[in-house]
Amino acid sequence: MARENPTWSYDRIQGALANLGHRISDTTVGNILRKNGIEPVPKRTHRTTGKTFLQAHWESIAAVDFTTVEVWTRHGMITFSILVAMHLRSRRVEIAGVAENPNGDWTRQMTRNLTDCDEGFLKDASHVIVDRDTKFLPFRTYVDDFTDVEILLLPARSPNLNAHLERYMRSMKSESLDRMIFFGRESLERALKNFAVHYHEERNHQGLENRRIDPDDEVGRGTGEVQCRERLGGMLRYYSTATRRKAAPPSMLTPSTSRDHSALLWHYCPTFLGRAAPRMPSSQIRPRTESCRPRIMLISKNEEFVRVFWPYAMRRCSATSGRVMRLRSFPRFSSFPTSHLGSFCSHG
Repeated sequence: MARENPTWSYDRIQGALANLGHRISDTTVGNILRKNGIEPVPKRTHRTTGKTFLQAHWESIAAVDFTTVEVWTRHGMITFSILVAMHLRSRRVEIAGVAENPNGDWTRQMTRNLTDCDEGFLKDASHVIVDRDTKFLPFRTYVDDFTDVEILLLPARSPNLNAHLERYMRSMKSESLDRMIFFGRESLERALKNFAVHYHEERNHQGLENRRIDPDDEVGRGTGEVQCRERLGGMLRYYSTATRRKAAPPSMLTPSTSRDHSALLWHYCPTFLGRAAPRMPSSQIRPRTESCRPRIMLISKNEEFVRVFWPYAMRRCSATSGRVMRLRSFPRFSSFPTSHLGSFCSHG
C-alpha cells in the first residue's frame, strides 16, 4: 500500500488494513515500512518513481525523438533526420517530418504542426518526453511559450528512459530502412509511409497483448483463402483471409496491388538496390519469345537515379533494336500496357 500510495501516512495505512480485518497499531506499520526500506510520507512524496509517474499520466503522455538515415542524392551521401512522435498508451506513431538539415525554423514549424489545437498529433498530450539533443531547443522553447504541454527532459545518455519510442526506431530500421538503399528523399519518404501503415494496421505488438493498433474485420476470421499482402518489395508481409479472386492471365505480371513499385526494379538490378532484394517467382514472368520486342522501363522520379541508369538503358536497347520508356510518375501496374510489361519483364 505504501509503494502504490506515496502520500498515505501510517495512520491511513492502519485504517486501510482495518477495513481488511487486520488490526495493528500505526507504530507497527512504521516499523514494517522502515524494515523494508520505505521512508515516511514527507520524504516518500518527493521521490516519485518513473513507473508511478507513467501510470499516473499514461493516458496523455507522449514522446518525441530524432533518428537519422543515409540517403544517396545527386550531391553524394547525405544524412537525413526524421522527427517521430508517439503516444505511449496507444503506441500510435506520427512521422512529423524529414529534413536534410533540421534547423531552428524547420523544428519550430514541425512543433506547430504537432501541437495544433485542431489536427495536431500532440493536441491531447499533457507531457512530452524529449532528450537533451540541441535539435530540440526550438521545440522546447515553442512548447513552453505557446502550449500547456509540460516537457519531461531526460538525463544525458539515457535512451532506456524513452524505451517505447526507441523500440519503434529499432523495429523501423531493422525491418525496413537498414535493408534498403535510398536514392533521393522521395524514396525514403515512401518507405517511411509504408512502414507506418504496416505498423498501425498489420503488425502485432507484444506491448498491446499481441494485438494490432488498428484491427479490422479480418481479425480472427477462420474461413476464406489465405492471402499475403506485401509492402516494400516483400520485406513487410501481412497474412489475412479473404474471398477468392479471379486469377490473372498467365501472360502478364501479376503483383499484389499493394506491392511497392521498387520490387520491379529489385528484380532486375538487385546488386544495385541492395543485397536483401527479394527475387520475383519465375511463374510471374512471361517467357521471352522471338516476337517479343525488348524494352526497358525506367520507373523513377529521382533525377540522380535516372542519370545513372539512362546511359546503360540506351546502350542495351540500341544493341537489341529495342526502345526505352521513361515514366516520370508511378502509376499502378494495372495501367501499364500488357505488351510493355511482358517484353520488359522477359528482357530485363
